[in-house]
Amino acid sequence: MDVQSGISAGTVLGGRYHVLEQIGSGAMANVYRAMDEFLEREVAVKIVTRPRGSNAPHDAEAELKVLARLNHHSLVTLLDA
Repeated sequence: MDVQSGISAGTVLGGRYHVLEQIGSGAMANVYRAMDEFLEREVAVKIVTRPRGSNAPHDAEAELKVLARLNHHSLVTLLDA
């Protein structure tokens, strides 16, 4: 289980994304490999978190807007927020 976000393999997010494993983490997010049960394909799920050791609120909405604007063949597309 990822202690900071409380996500573990087998968790279903939004009634749609079945978490398979954590594949990365950083100061502001954790990334998971998951199965999109609706579209029947593997996806990466990024859970935006507050920076480690910080008591200040993190602006997750701003992070999501930046991610939604990214467009590159080597990056996954933001599908849901």
